[in-house]
Amino acid sequence: MRTLWKVGALISVIGLIGACSDDVENQDDASSSTTTEESGEDLIFAMSSDAVDLSPHGSNDTASTQVRSQIYESLTIMDENMDVQPHLAQSFEQIDEHTWSFELREGVTFHDGEALTAEAVKRSLERVIDPDVASPRAFLFDMIESIEVESDDEVTITTSYPFAPLPAHLAHNGGSIISPKALDAVENEEFNLDTETAGTGPFTLTHWYQGNEAVLTRNADYWGDDVSIETVTFKVVPEELTRIGMVANGEAHVADTISPLNTNQVESTDGVELVSGPSLGMTYLGFNNQHETFADADVRRAISMAIDKEVLLEGILQGNGKLATAPISDLIFGYDEELEGIDYNPDAAAALLQDIGQTDLQFTLWVGDADEVTQQMAVIIQDQLSEVGVHVEIESLEWGTLLDGTANGSHEAMIMSWTAVSGDSDNGLYNPFHSDNWGGSGNRTYYENDEVDELLFHARQETDVNTREQMYHDAQAIIVEEAPMVYLAHQDNIYAKAENVEGLIKMPDNLYRLFVTTLTDDESY
Repeated sequence: MRTLWKVGALISVIGLIGACSDDVENQDDASSSTTTEESGEDLIFAMSSDAVDLSPHGSNDTASTQVRSQIYESLTIMDENMDVQPHLAQSFEQIDEHTWSFELREGVTFHDGEALTAEAVKRSLERVIDPDVASPRAFLFDMIESIEVESDDEVTITTSYPFAPLPAHLAHNGGSIISPKALDAVENEEFNLDTETAGTGPFTLTHWYQGNEAVLTRNADYWGDDVSIETVTFKVVPEELTRIGMVANGEAHVADTISPLNTNQVESTDGVELVSGPSLGMTYLGFNNQHETFADADVRRAISMAIDKEVLLEGILQGNGKLATAPISDLIFGYDEELEGIDYNPDAAAALLQDIGQTDLQFTLWVGDADEVTQQMAVIIQDQLSEVGVHVEIESLEWGTLLDGTANGSHEAMIMSWTAVSGDSDNGLYNPFHSDNWGGSGNRTYYENDEVDELLFHARQETDVNTREQMYHDAQAIIVEEAPMVYLAHQDNIYAKAENVEGLIKMPDNLYRLFVTTLTDDESY
């Protein structure tokens, strides 16, 4: 059956939600000598961390993607309901189970003046999956077998197996289309994609003073609707209370990444508005299922029953989120609203531990040393588990060390999160639960179940929507029953903004859409 999506122009920018990153050392290049004129339309963001690089095929972190997604665009995008829509492709059509055709939008030019063509699409997508490029985002597109140019404005993508969520994956910032002129210059070592940009988006890069700020300027030749904001400045301000103070003092319009622990501070500050919205993420306590302590699913179930997630949601997250009963939320395709989770029942937990002879259970729980929220969660969990005779030792680790340790399986348990950036269960379940993805690819609990593997493998190839959805329901039922992790909460995205900022949208993948943002008159900035 052939399915065709066609909509009018929807002007937006979308990308990844990802991982934590370290700042890179300052680098001087030609673009960094440029300065921006003062403007009342300069939207100032106070961000918790700097971009690592600006290449769509580079690091898989949120800070970098926040900047890139204003500069680069993809064939498809997600709308505010997380439904796939055309973008640089004005329409797309599934020809057969392996083949998709994309018709490109006319009149689109890159920031360097090059026209958008099918050849540009081919080169960009081939580059992200090129083993020599070694993009950390290649896993999103590794099902692509070939990309063929049919005409200047039509490209065909063939996958090595049926892959229903391809349009959703192409909406990821890693699928951004880069100017072929820039790619030629990259090959000649005359252009550095890490620090220089050439996209089609509503903003262009003016300068990036690494570790300090990145400034973008409105693209005067943008193919979409007019953009109100003239310049966007992303200022690097690691201290959260300082970011909040900058908005209160008129030094910034937006303070990104507000912890639930500081929401009361924002709400009590004059002239500052707290904004909270749903995310695609899930915070979890993960067990290393291959460790002898957690090899028995009954142990994992008992611990799950002993944790009162309501206390975490209301006490630590201040109600900014939803209880998690399963790995994915209702924003993600494949969510099963009828699936029941493991209920809080400490008496049953203690009885189960008694029955299986685990009355002296103890383990070490890893948390990130800079994440105050998960550290406080760990303390409450430690206290709750002590009530059923389980002793927990909390160990705080630097984020990179935590990632490395959980990637190589040297942990016993950890508190982390997973974000289904594509809005589809393929990313929400396949990566964190299929046994092929043990370690850094997403399955840091080292969970393995043959039936789940089969369901997730075939679901990503199933073309019938209803059958595919049922496969994800079946897989989740097994995953919840076997409790490879404790699904704690779907935490909201929280930020603070000045009252004169209107129309700003923060998507569930944690990225802002700035093309619709406006500033009302205010001489404080």
